[in-house]
Amino acid sequence: MLVDDMFQAENMEASEFAKKFAESYKIPSLEPKDSWDGWYYTSPEGYKVTVSDEKDIFIQKTLSEEGVKAAFD
Repeated sequence: MLVDDMFQAENMEASEFAKKFAESYKIPSLEPKDSWDGWYYTSPEGYKVTVSDEKDIFIQKTLSEEGVKAAFD
């Protein structure tokens, strides 16, 4: 409900919301996520943005290749 209020998305389908969210925040593309219904994008800097089919938004920082290597060294 917060997303609907913040983005005036109450009358949008999740796919339309994901597209408009990506356009508004200059995200090159949100790809469909195979393991569940939703869309995601991972930036070159390692930020992963996910929009669920319920219009939930998740943003997380992933480890870079260097960070993964350091974690296992």
